[in-house]
Amino acid sequence: MMKHLGWSLVLLTVASACSSETSDVAASGGNPGSAGRAEAGSAGRAEAGAAGDGHRPAEAGAAGDSTGPGGQAGEGGAGGSTDDGTVTDAGAGGQSGGEAIWDDSSTRLRLTSGDFFSGYFGYERSRAQLSRAQLQELAQLRTVPNSGECLEDGTDIVFEITDDAGHVAQFENNSCNASDRIVDPAAAEHFVQGLPPCLPSKDPRTAALASAPSVAIDDGCQNGLFTSTSSEANPGDAAPMWLRLTVSDANVPVLLELTNCGQRTFKLDLMDEAGETVLDTGAPAATSCQALNHTFSATGSYVVRVTLTGGTGAGDFTFRANTVHAAD
Repeated sequence: MMKHLGWSLVLLTVASACSSETSDVAASGGNPGSAGRAEAGSAGRAEAGAAGDGHRPAEAGAAGDSTGPGGQAGEGGAGGSTDDGTVTDAGAGGQSGGEAIWDDSSTRLRLTSGDFFSGYFGYERSRAQLSRAQLQELAQLRTVPNSGECLEDGTDIVFEITDDAGHVAQFENNSCNASDRIVDPAAAEHFVQGLPPCLPSKDPRTAALASAPSVAIDDGCQNGLFTSTSSEANPGDAAPMWLRLTVSDANVPVLLELTNCGQRTFKLDLMDEAGETVLDTGAPAATSCQALNHTFSATGSYVVRVTLTGGTGAGDFTFRANTVHAAD
């Protein structure tokens, strides 16, 4: 008899504890809403919905926030549940990013960057030539609303994206042109900072052989050069511009080109390391104003001399050097 009575007391104690726990849950409300999650490097998480208190419904979860460049919107927090099991509405989702400038249909990037004081340079690559890191960063670039704030003489960055149908879309970082395709300025500058050291057009080192800046082959750079209005007046008296070309592979044909010459004409000379002997001279070509195809017999440093010979129109033009492949 005492044995059965002991078990009854144990069961009564357990039941009493469970009843007390259930009462506590009812008093404090239901489960809180779960947090939303932001993807693709965006910053925000939605806050959980507040629990109900047994008398009023639980609050909805707060919206997620998307602040990382190109980040997708955070999902809203799920609504909390009240003590009677009723689930309130979930929090609203975060605001999503703008238009992606690069996607699976994109096949080619052409970029121009610079400012009035330093001049401009270009960079061009096919999808296959872009590094994995560059492709990942391009995929994160998004448009932002046009703020209408124009920074005169600031850094201009223009992206020209060609898709697999041959269509070209243009995006820029500056609101001065009233474009409706403004790319996130901070993200655009970060991408440019990771490019090879392409030469801006007003680099003063090009004025003398002794200070000639180095340029590379196959780096995607369209190195900038510049002629002034004073050079235009007497092109025969214009001082030549000097570059130093680094050649890493011998017995490989390399195409040197001047592009974007406008109405001006130039002479393009390839010279030995000392800049004393002319090894080859360019000629007008279908896709460039001067082109020179040369096979280097030895690796090392060579001099490129560019001389204005005539025409009108001051401003920038570009130099590039690329290996000639069999299919080219």
